[in-house]
Amino acid sequence: MKNYILLLLVVLSFSISSCGKDDGGVDVFIPNLSNGFFSQADNNLLFFIRPEKKNVNESDFSGDYTGNNVAGDLAGHFKNYDISFKITNGDDKDVVYTGKFIKGDPLKIQLHGTNNKDLTLIQF
Repeated sequence: MKNYILLLLVVLSFSISSCGKDDGGVDVFIPNLSNGFFSQADNNLLFFIRPEKKNVNESDFSGDYTGNNVAGDLAGHFKNYDISFKITNGDDKDVVYTGKFIKGDPLKIQLHGTNNKDLTLIQF
């Protein structure tokens, strides 16, 4: 009986420790990018992200931004909560932004650019 209880405890503890995040501890996140984003600092600055693959946790994407006398294109990649993109033409050409999705309603993206500027995008 003791062996049975010990075996049961071992199996239960293994089951509990293996529950949780997929991919060896990586939290899988699938962002809904169907709507655009506006800059928290300037709600006239709008970003649109068009992923190559939809309803997945990882994809390359293209997009664009437009605002008061500024516009440009971007290309990047996201995986789970991580996102990065490069401005491919426009006012901030060659600036790379790297950051994370912040889950919530609305979805946010917090970024830091190679131009040493922070950018927070909020989904509309």
